Amino acid sequence: MDIISRIKGSSLSVSTFSSSSLNSSQSQSRRTITLRVILAMSLESGKYLISAMATEGKNKVGRYWIEDKSLLPKRIVLLPETGGPDGWSPEWTIEKKDEGYIMKSLNNYTAGLDGKLVAILIPDMAPPQIWKITPQPRHGENVYTIEASDSAEGWVVPEPEELLTPVVVRPLIVGPSYPPFFPPSELFKIERVDDA
Repeated sequence: MDIISRIKGSSLSVSTFSSSSLNSSQSQSRRTITLRVILAMSLESGKYLISAMATEGKNKVGRYWIEDKSLLPKRIVLLPETGGPDGWSPEWTIEKKDEGYIMKSLNNYTAGLDGKLVAILIPDMAPPQIWKITPQPRHGENVYTIEASDSAEGWVVPEPEELLTPVVVRPLIVGPSYPPFFPPSELFKIERVDDA
C-alpha cells in the first residue's frame, strides 16, 4: 500500500512504497537521490542572487542601476557581467509563503505586467505576484524555473545575446521527457547571499 505525504510549501509529492512493490533497489535509490536533491534545493526566505542560465550563469538578472525617477514599474533585465557601481548589488529578497514565493528586486515586489517582469513601486498598481520556484536538478545545482503560481507562465530571457534585455513572462516550453527538459532561456541559477 502506498503512503503519500506532501511537503508543505512545495508542489512535490513523495511516495513511499513497501519493499514488495519495488522493482529493484536501484529504482528506490534513484528516487531517494532525486528527493534529496530536490529537498536540498528548496529555498527559504532570505537574500539571493539570480543568474540567467541562457548566458551560462554569467549574467545576473535584476533592476538596472540606472533608472528613471518616476514611480512607474521598473523592468527586470539581463544585467552586464561587469556589474554596477561600487557597493551596488542586484540582490533579491525571496519570501517563502504557504502558496509559493514573493520575490523582491531592490525591495520592491515583482509581477508580470503586460508580458514583462517588473518591480512594482506603487502597491495599488498591481498586487504582489506569487511565484512557484521549482528545482530543476537535471539542469544543474541551484537551477530553477520560476512560474506564476496561478498560470503556466514563467520567466524567460528571450534574447540573451543582448544586454538589458527585459525578462518576459510567458508560457514555458517543456521538453517531452521525465524529468522535464527546459531550454536555457527558461532556467535561472538562484544562490543565497551569505550574511557575512
